[in-house]
Amino acid sequence: MIRFAAVVFLACALLTARGVRAQPAPAAALEDTVVWYGTPGTRAYVQPALDVWKQQHPNTNIEVVEGNGPDILERVNTEARAGHPVADLITLGDLGMWALAAANGLGTYAPKLEPNLRFVTPRIRGLIDERHRFVPTYLILFGITVNTDLLPPAQQPSRWTDLLDPKYSGQIGMHDIGVLGAGLSLVMIGRSTLGDTFYQTLLNKQRPRVYGRAPELDSAVLNGGRAVVLPAQFANAYRAKGAPIRWIAPKDGAFYVAVYTGVIKNAAHPRAAQAFMNFLLDRDAQSAIAAAGYVPVTSLAKSPVDLGTLTFLGKGGITEDQALHLDDWLAIGQRLKGQ
Repeated sequence: MIRFAAVVFLACALLTARGVRAQPAPAAALEDTVVWYGTPGTRAYVQPALDVWKQQHPNTNIEVVEGNGPDILERVNTEARAGHPVADLITLGDLGMWALAAANGLGTYAPKLEPNLRFVTPRIRGLIDERHRFVPTYLILFGITVNTDLLPPAQQPSRWTDLLDPKYSGQIGMHDIGVLGAGLSLVMIGRSTLGDTFYQTLLNKQRPRVYGRAPELDSAVLNGGRAVVLPAQFANAYRAKGAPIRWIAPKDGAFYVAVYTGVIKNAAHPRAAQAFMNFLLDRDAQSAIAAAGYVPVTSLAKSPVDLGTLTFLGKGGITEDQALHLDDWLAIGQRLKGQ
């Protein structure tokens, strides 16, 4: 019996030496939790995808913590200073994510664990971070929204520059360009194309009502307080089906805020966090994103907007260099306001 066992052992060894591969070790199991920090409404728009994740990974719970960008950033930084990061994963708009990366608050992901990146739409593949700090997750698209009860089709603008027509004087609502928000993004992205005169004329001659908060701007056009507002999210008009509003992609270019997801430095659950980050690029999550009126970044889901034919304003979005010089852009916005 001993001799037989030895022969079997020797045969196995010879087979292995001749190129028969042993079975690879099983992949490390995911941890039991992912703490995911996101902006308000995150859970609501991805809930259908979270249900799918739960079916696929019943032993890994996704804990969603929501807050506005600055508050979430401060929370992450506070946890880092204390040496006890609670968040594993964070989803933020471009300015917030670049600020966190600049503060060394992000880890790096393993590209082999993010196979869905290969499905990122060709036109925006440049959003994939070469340093593997974060991945694009969706786009928030901005243009112009009009109230169709107040502006019939023949009277509606088709370009940003149309808004300088005197017929729109006193009818415009716009987001403040001197504070963080979509108004400043319009300056950062559109200044090279539209020129300073566009913003100065819009503010000084068209007598717009300036809003500091995006929800107030959206309500103004929805309830008829303003005939036209800018910059306006596509998603809001998309969700307001039946309301007397229409979103317009300006012929001189729409723009976007890129929303990214990254793994927190020294995260407690890195394997599960990276798995969930890849899941956010999969069909179920990207379809849930599209259903909420946002633009998916992969070809796995049908987009409510065709990025292939859409004209972008300037470079389409804010660049990392611009984000790292945000104070300079805030000063430019204030100057254009005449302050």
